[in-house]
Amino acid sequence: MTEITDGGKYKKNWDPAEHYKDIETAEAYDQTRFTSISGRVFDRLEKATLRAALDDLPPNSRILDVPSGTGRLAETLLEMGHQVVGVDISPE
Repeated sequence: MTEITDGGKYKKNWDPAEHYKDIETAEAYDQTRFTSISGRVFDRLEKATLRAALDDLPPNSRILDVPSGTGRLAETLLEMGHQVVGVDISPE
């Protein structure tokens, strides 16, 4: 568990293992993280980097995506013709 403080005004105990299991957090994650300009640029660059890094793999390779989160990167891998097994702390 991590204690978060904001200039001494805000303080709470934050447990990432529980935070990411929360259904509302999981459902809103992509929209919260990737709708800003910087988030969209990061998303695009991350997917392009993933494609370039795995471009030499034969089609239908089995890839383990850990942590898979919302499956955002798994989509890219599936589009490339691979099999994807995703593992994440959050069932959502």
